[in-house]
Amino acid sequence: MKTTLHFKNRIETHRWRTQSICTGLLLVCLLMMARGRAQDYWVVHHFTGLDGSAPTSLLLSNDTLFGTTTRGGSSNCGTVFKVGTDGSDFMVLKEFTGRDGAYPAEGLVLADMTLYGRTAEGGISNCGTVFRVNTDGSDFALVKDFNDSEKANIPHALALAGTTLFGTAYNGGCSNLGSICKLNTDGSGFEVIKDFTDPVQGGGDYTEGCLPGALLAISGTTLYGTTVGGGVCAAGGIFKMNSDGTGYTALKQGSFEDGGHFMRGVIVSGDTLYGVAPWGGGGMGGIFRLNTDGTGYSMLKRFHPFEIQMVSSLAVSGSWLCGVSQQSGFSNNLAVFLLATNGNQFALLKQFNNAEGVPGGLAFSPTILYGVTSSGGRSNHGTVFGLSLLPPAILQPPPSQTAEVGATVTYLTKAEGASPLTYEWFFNRTNILSGYTNASLVLTNVQMALAGDYSVVVTNLFGRVTSPPASLSVIAPVTRTRVPGINVRGETGRVLQVDYANNLSLVPNWLPLETVSLTSTSQFFIDLTAPLPPQRFYRSRQTGTPGPTPTLGLYMIPALTLTGNVGDFVRVDGINAIGPTDAWFTLGAVTLTNTSQLYFDVTAPDQPRRLYRLVRMP
Repeated sequence: MKTTLHFKNRIETHRWRTQSICTGLLLVCLLMMARGRAQDYWVVHHFTGLDGSAPTSLLLSNDTLFGTTTRGGSSNCGTVFKVGTDGSDFMVLKEFTGRDGAYPAEGLVLADMTLYGRTAEGGISNCGTVFRVNTDGSDFALVKDFNDSEKANIPHALALAGTTLFGTAYNGGCSNLGSICKLNTDGSGFEVIKDFTDPVQGGGDYTEGCLPGALLAISGTTLYGTTVGGGVCAAGGIFKMNSDGTGYTALKQGSFEDGGHFMRGVIVSGDTLYGVAPWGGGGMGGIFRLNTDGTGYSMLKRFHPFEIQMVSSLAVSGSWLCGVSQQSGFSNNLAVFLLATNGNQFALLKQFNNAEGVPGGLAFSPTILYGVTSSGGRSNHGTVFGLSLLPPAILQPPPSQTAEVGATVTYLTKAEGASPLTYEWFFNRTNILSGYTNASLVLTNVQMALAGDYSVVVTNLFGRVTSPPASLSVIAPVTRTRVPGINVRGETGRVLQVDYANNLSLVPNWLPLETVSLTSTSQFFIDLTAPLPPQRFYRSRQTGTPGPTPTLGLYMIPALTLTGNVGDFVRVDGINAIGPTDAWFTLGAVTLTNTSQLYFDVTAPDQPRRLYRLVRMP
């Protein structure tokens, strides 16, 4: 006699199977969410300290990012680096030693294959330098090594026009109220072309202002900049001048009503200037725009303590401004934000936590915003990061479904694109479902009236996309239960004994359940014991002539209740709950021998979840 024991806890096994499936789905959902976040924000490079620390500036050329770190390298005096936008081919182009400069800061510019930048300290007199280095790391040289008498005029950041470098110095000039300097890229021609003076002591013009802002913008032969102080209202202003130092013109005076103390300077895009007014503007300051002829001044975005304030970096690309806010939201996190150049759209792209670091310099591509953090990352030495600027795309549209009256239906979509993504759900294309603003739509206690098409519109700052319609078919419920189905497998013609035990002690009390004559190598026996015990174990055994060892499998089988008159002919159809709503298939046809009898769907195990309909045939 050969016996096969199948130690299966009937009810508890079914629970375990269900829990395993749910856990798997949860893991899939978490992976999907993680991937979605990775597509919104990712780290291009983690600095280690040896390759640099505390990066500040960043610029993009084709598929390569160039930048500087204020610290790190073998002498901890900072580096110049490059890295592919995909994180590949990272290279330190220059390690500063102090003697050749120390602590490079913002204002890195590129001309052909040469980078130009400045260091805050270092050089022979330890007064700072302007340097150049090729994009492959070769031919490093000091363009200008400032001495003690010149150090007040070292530019805060560089701007390049042709073969001339320009910059503002906050404390430069004869009156220590700031200056604008120029320097040829070959090191010759250093000159202070604008010396800001005190109008009271130096006899200057009140409208000029003093203490120039950090960034100088260049368009053709015209320079554009800002002042932090001076001016009619002592709130600075916005100016333009020729690149030879002539034609200084105040375009806008700072004031409490319009904004003032323009510390960050300006950026130019076509005929428009953009910048930050950290003070005034009828409140706490904001972001402004101004035409290059001095007309059309407006505040695009006013600062609010629970949104953004104290913007430390600003960049423009096309119809978008992007900046770094030093304070945002109730959590007081730093954030990167987007603002339309017409002021009509605003969104926080990402809020940074302590582990992610303090965001800084920014560089635009058409679909990605790159930036640096001065801290955070794996070694807390800062990172280069990317943020998606893509319009939304639906990766996984909601599927069509069939549901029974009274059931709960969930539609789920997966979308990617720049954050934040917003969702609107529609019924039959035009009827918006109020209150449903997430990637999932949950319908409870569905009725026939809810049958129809459902779609979702996903929107972000860069566009919107509508999912294909997902149909919902609502059908009448079919009475059914789930009963244990024992799949007995063995040699055709064999007679097997199926036994059961309600517990497994050292000496199980096996009781006979059924004798099964195999008409095929695999057939089902249904355990219709009622009520079901809390647990049950099964075994199969064969007697007589030795043969292949029998096996069995345990499944929970749908048992459908068929009702009607004796002799009625009933067809049983099935459909997958998820999928086309017209894809019914026939499972079998039954002539009733009783007014109520069971039909077992033994094909259901290991298949997608099914629903049923009963069709009375003539």
